[in-house]
Order: sequence, then structure tokens, then C-alpha cells
Amino acid sequence: MLHVLKKLVFLSLFLIIQLHANSQNACSNCSEYSLSENWSKLLDCLDSEIKKTDHHFDFLCRANLFSVIFENADSVLFQNNYIKIDEFQKLALNDLDIVIQKQPTLAVTYNIRAAVKKAIGTDFCEDLKIFCNLTQNCEEYEKKCGDESKK
Repeated sequence: MLHVLKKLVFLSLFLIIQLHANSQNACSNCSEYSLSENWSKLLDCLDSEIKKTDHHFDFLCRANLFSVIFENADSVLFQNNYIKIDEFQKLALNDLDIVIQKQPTLAVTYNIRAAVKKAIGTDFCEDLKIFCNLTQNCEEYEKKCGDESKK
């Protein structure tokens, strides 16, 4: 189930990035490393692009790729440190927080953040509530958050 959710999140991210292709896009600039699954070089490339652009879609790209790497590697060299599996999701949350600071009405960010929080066992209902309020798509919030959705 979590694997399917991650694929859906990745697909939604891909579609959003395609819609905003006119902006600087670290995912497309670094895609060669993703295709070859060279995770360390991919993260170095993304980090370099983010330092140049500081664009919210680049942070969103990296946050999503942390989840992909989480599924495919035990540890990866990033910023001169080996990052272990349990740290990938924390890094994803950090990047998602940056996206929300830069673009608080980008609804998909809250949905992705809710999925990451659920995976690490922290409360995710507030993120689904914000997603619901922004999109009027409340089915997931009502289903997963039960009585809390009535508040």
C-alpha cells in the first residue's frame, strides 16, 4: 500500500513539474543520475541546482526523490555524510516545510507531507485538512482522520 502511495505521489509530482516546465527544474537537469540510480550524484546535483535557483519546485523534487531513494538504497553519501534510511524521510519533511514556506497554497505539498508523516508514524491529519481546504477534495481526510474531520 505504501509503495503504491509513493508511486502516486511521484506521479503527481511529475505532472506538477511538467506543468511548470518553464521554471528552473532541478529534476530535469539531474535526471541522468536518477535513470542510472546513482543516488549520491543525483543528490549532489539537486543540491547544487537548489543552491542556484532556490525554487520551491526544486525542493519538492528533492523531497520526493528522498522517498524514491529510501525504497532503493540502505544509505547514500549526501553533503559528505552517509544518510541512512531513517534519515531520508526527515530530510523530505525539511524540504516540504521549505516548499510550504515559499508556496503555502501548493496543495500537493500537504498531501505528500501527510504521506511522509504517516510513514514515520507522526500525526498527518492537519496536512490532509489543509489539502482538503485548498482543493475541496476531502475524501482522504475524512477517511483517514475519522472524527477529527468533523471539527
